[in-house]
Amino acid sequence: MSWDSARCKRSPGERIQALVLNLRTARQPIYRVHEEFAVTDTPLLPGAGVTADDLTDDALGRALEKVAAAGGGTAFSAVAARALLRD
Repeated sequence: MSWDSARCKRSPGERIQALVLNLRTARQPIYRVHEEFAVTDTPLLPGAGVTADDLTDDALGRALEKVAAAGGGTAFSAVAARALLRD
């Protein structure tokens, strides 16, 4: 399943990153994540121009569908390998 940047402003990776940030800070349920980002200084986040409107539960759900389609283990392995290479 590919990502269509013409139809979706934020990449699945940026949206998953928002979920991870939410888990590490506010721990809001998925339908309230955008509310937390409405009061966050989003220009400081990776992904220039991210707004709370980019992080609705529908958008986050579509990102999770991409992870599921790729296989959760595959996605985790890719993220873990990239993190190791950054250190």
